[in-house]
Amino acid sequence: MSLRRLGRAFVAALLVLLTLPVLGFASLHGQSTITAFGGPNRWDLSGTGDGWTAGLAGERPLAGPLAVELRVAYFTAPDADDDPYRALLPEVGLVLPVPGALPLRVAVGGGWSLGLGGWPEDDLTLFAALGLDLEVGSLWRVRPEVRVRAVDPWVGTISDFQVGIARRLGADR
Repeated sequence: MSLRRLGRAFVAALLVLLTLPVLGFASLHGQSTITAFGGPNRWDLSGTGDGWTAGLAGERPLAGPLAVELRVAYFTAPDADDDPYRALLPEVGLVLPVPGALPLRVAVGGGWSLGLGGWPEDDLTLFAALGLDLEVGSLWRVRPEVRVRAVDPWVGTISDFQVGIARRLGADR
């Protein structure tokens, strides 16, 4: 991995993390959440295969049920050349609960894939996600999700099957 790519990845991760306080994630007293997530993925980039994705996301209500989500994920997948694809995926999206008997959520948005190794390019990404928001006590949630990401739309795809553990921020109880 070149120092240039490592530097860009570090700057992208730092920008995402610094943006969370600016948007007031910690100041909403229990309305915002932070989620650690991970799981397997299926990808079709210059070949196909399976790998995994893991990362952190912050979510803040905007208006009514609509929320903004900032997330950064690390993607890795083996490659036939023994140089696995690795990328940092900073993203921003809108999240909306789906009315009904199940606590469904949909999300759409975009971001960037920053190639870290085995992946020669940095590309625009677009995503759509569908998941559940299962409450486990007053502060915690479990969030299984399927997220389909178009890389360098519409050249490649990454489909994430992940589970997140979310915690409300700033809540006293």
